[in-house]
Amino acid sequence: MRRLFSVATLLFVAHSTTFPLAADEVQIDKGTLCPAAIHAFDTKDPAAIQEFNQFVQNVFDDLDAQRTNGGERAVSKRLTDKNVAGSVVLGHCLQHPTATIYDEAVQAYRGMRALALPVPSEPASVPKQSVGKPRFRSQ
Repeated sequence: MRRLFSVATLLFVAHSTTFPLAADEVQIDKGTLCPAAIHAFDTKDPAAIQEFNQFVQNVFDDLDAQRTNGGERAVSKRLTDKNVAGSVVLGHCLQHPTATIYDEAVQAYRGMRALALPVPSEPASVPKQSVGKPRFRSQ
């Protein structure tokens, strides 16, 4: 009987670590692997998707706070739809399923920062025309 109980306990532990948590147990942190997010979107679990999007937004906000203290513009202020960041991170997770959601959120943040798109309320700077001799001769 004791052996049967041990086997049942081992199977339960193995099952709970292999498959993502149920919707009411969703808790994403820095160590949560990407398959948890992929599973949430595959099963269309609204609680897990909301938790994922909130986690990604918190990571972006933390990274923005570090950057704006140095005088740089925030990435998250440029996003009109806050779920865009979550979609980008989900794409990163699909490409790197063995990574953590946090690591992929950081990579997505860096990629979005590298785009350096101007905020719609800020005019885009137009490069000045060079003055001098033309590079080509007119005939």
